[in-house]
Amino acid sequence: MNYPRCSQALTHSCRIISRLVLWTQTRTILKKTGGVLPELKLVRLYVHGLPSLLKGGVSFPRQQTVVRHASSCPTTPRVNTINISGRSLDVEWSDGSKSRFHGMWLRHNCHCPDCKQVDSGQKTLDIVNIPPDISIESVAISGADVELRWSCGHVGRVPLQYLRSNCYSQEARHKRAAQVRLTDECTAKSIPALSYSDVMQSQTHSLKWLTLINQYGLCLLTGVPLEQNMVTKVAELIDRPQHTIYGDSFDVVSTPRPINIAYSSVGLDLHMDLVYYESPPGLQLLFARRFDKCVEGGESVFLDVFRVAEDFRKQNPGHFQSLVEVPATFQKVHYDRESPVHITFQRPHIVLNNSNEIVNVNWAPAFEGPLSIPEVDVERYYDAYQSFAKAIEASPHTLTYRLQEGDVVVFNNRRMLHGRHSFTLNGGSRLLEGCYVHIDHFKSKLQVLSNTVGDGHPARRVGNQDWF
Repeated sequence: MNYPRCSQALTHSCRIISRLVLWTQTRTILKKTGGVLPELKLVRLYVHGLPSLLKGGVSFPRQQTVVRHASSCPTTPRVNTINISGRSLDVEWSDGSKSRFHGMWLRHNCHCPDCKQVDSGQKTLDIVNIPPDISIESVAISGADVELRWSCGHVGRVPLQYLRSNCYSQEARHKRAAQVRLTDECTAKSIPALSYSDVMQSQTHSLKWLTLINQYGLCLLTGVPLEQNMVTKVAELIDRPQHTIYGDSFDVVSTPRPINIAYSSVGLDLHMDLVYYESPPGLQLLFARRFDKCVEGGESVFLDVFRVAEDFRKQNPGHFQSLVEVPATFQKVHYDRESPVHITFQRPHIVLNNSNEIVNVNWAPAFEGPLSIPEVDVERYYDAYQSFAKAIEASPHTLTYRLQEGDVVVFNNRRMLHGRHSFTLNGGSRLLEGCYVHIDHFKSKLQVLSNTVGDGHPARRVGNQDWF
């Protein structure tokens, strides 16, 4: 049997079936919506194997069914030329841009059923036995894939769209970095706000909400019902609350013997929460369930510390480098509580990636323990530390807001410092309900919505030390 011709015939048949599937899906949606297509855009059902649509069908190589949204599955990119160059593959795309893929990289990213599980998408290739001097013996474009034969004898394929999306040329990497970088335009001049009822309407509204949090570091939800546990219900629009030493949720209210300084009426300097964790909480949600008008003070304060750190790098490059190189100690050591805690963690205040871009800032003066560093670094650390503290205090980008009952402020704890003014109750009450959402789960939710109901734009950096 001439397999290539058989494969081409199968591909043609699948295209016809995919159009029938698309037509059927469209009729169903039109019937349900009264003839109006929703904002979710339908795309062709890409079928790489007919048997997945037919019960009891015989097995064919490379069978796979993939359904994707238009934003995450664009049309197959066109290629001008594709050539083997030494141990690499050179590709010139139709727009004139060029990519080079090493033979080893291609082998690790082979999409054939022997190397990648169809359903889970996880790699199954035997990485130990790949020859270190592996090269490419032959290459051909077959439909939406590049068919490859390596010097080790393996024959496989890599989708053209996968190659285009994951090109690692300097130009491509710089373009991707520009899409996720936090620019000056991402510094909020005021706190963006949406109504809770709007966010509950649709996934498109949820995307708008999460995008505001991602872009500006925070967003205010107004009109949240004044009911107990509403803060966790709001959090669950993103993901389940992140459990910490304070439970799944907590009440920020003044108490006689507080286990946390926040559970008192004193002012709080700008800080991040739980920096002594290996993975500190991502989003923090604070719900103003009660905030009596007779209460004086208690305003919330926010500051984008990434913006402060970038400005600090320009104005004090030596001190900036000290905060990159010398680690601080963060700790929570408290035995006089119902569940004793002893957590210490050593990390620098500022973390850079391999392109010297800021990907993480850690700042929590109230939870810093004794330094444990070489003697030669002590003085330069404290000089830099004090200089950065002054930069935070003097920043013109501070946002101050008095929460109103029914407000839920959601902010990125890995990016936005927060604090509050001291307050006097005057016989009234100030009760905030709080909880956290893991930063990776927030970023995942945002990206999924962007790919399914948005334009597919990648999420901006969230301060979780990710080097991308």
